[in-house]
Amino acid sequence: MPHRTSIAFVVTAMVVAAAVGPAVASAAEQTETDVQLNGEIDSREEAVLFARNVDEVKGHLRASIRLAGNYQPEEVQFHADHAYTDYWNASSPRGPLQPAIASANESLAGELETKLASLDSKATSLSPTAYERYVREEVFPLLDRALEDAVPSEYRESEDFDADVTVAVLDRIEGEYAAGINESGAVASREGYREYWDARGFIVQASERYEGELAPTFGPLAHTQVEESFTELQANASRQASPSELTAITADLRSTLSNPGEDESAFEDLLELFATLLEELSDGTTDGSS
Repeated sequence: MPHRTSIAFVVTAMVVAAAVGPAVASAAEQTETDVQLNGEIDSREEAVLFARNVDEVKGHLRASIRLAGNYQPEEVQFHADHAYTDYWNASSPRGPLQPAIASANESLAGELETKLASLDSKATSLSPTAYERYVREEVFPLLDRALEDAVPSEYRESEDFDADVTVAVLDRIEGEYAAGINESGAVASREGYREYWDARGFIVQASERYEGELAPTFGPLAHTQVEESFTELQANASRQASPSELTAITADLRSTLSNPGEDESAFEDLLELFATLLEELSDGTTDGSS
């Protein structure tokens, strides 16, 4: 009997270890300066960068919605304006989105530009509820159409595309959060406060992309891990945890998103082994010495 107990304990420990899994580097990491968005998207790297930038625009707007609910009109306006000025034109520091969208659908580009340019005034002229409705019903659908039109299906529907985009946003979350919050959990400056809210908006958007595009393709173990990590990430950002605490969570997310099948397969193999051992033990075919 002691031998049988030890076998079950060892196998159970192996199952738990497989569920935790090691952290690995992301295959989606890229040097941003090597990728240019000058017009039609014709590489996977450009497609990932474009989609990441669209998600960042949404992240800024998600932050502005939350800040509107907190009655911080100046900060709402700041993030609403950044969703346009930082990403649209060729001179924008993080874009540009316009060339690729115009190349694919010029009328859509014009319509989206009008909506994005109006965010500055909408942020202060509308009530928080009306502003949120405008963003979700008028702007987000156009951004979704822009992504679908500008990014060829060969890239957008390719394996791991959504995972790579989400991982790229996680990289940005780490940078923005560290620029806003110091290791003691304090906001260093007004600019730091804005970087902090950038990160919070990006976290929500990364979680939304996961739920909408990736969750249905993940096995139960990986899905649980990712959901718990996103919940923990949002909670830690909300309480202004140190950047190192946040980075530990994003590292786990990056690992699972980049290799969702590895832990799942190992987990299933160990469960099968565990079931076989238990069956042999109950049949008396194993004496526990192996």
